[in-house]
Amino acid sequence: MSTSKYRVQYTEMIPGGARYRQDDMVYGDLESVRNYFDARDVWAADPMVVIEQGPSDGFGRVVPASEWDVCE
Repeated sequence: MSTSKYRVQYTEMIPGGARYRQDDMVYGDLESVRNYFDARDVWAADPMVVIEQGPSDGFGRVVPASEWDVCE
């Protein structure tokens, strides 16, 4: 079984007004992406982007929120 790879990009909001651009890789399936956001209790200032990375290391497919976000 091959593991999928997802690039997760968002701007995290920290209490007090600070914002930090996040760009992480999540390995697994879309449930792993949900768990990534849930574990961090992410509050994002900009839209969250999830990109499915293929074996070619190209840009990849932007995954619609309807596929990974249970509360879009």
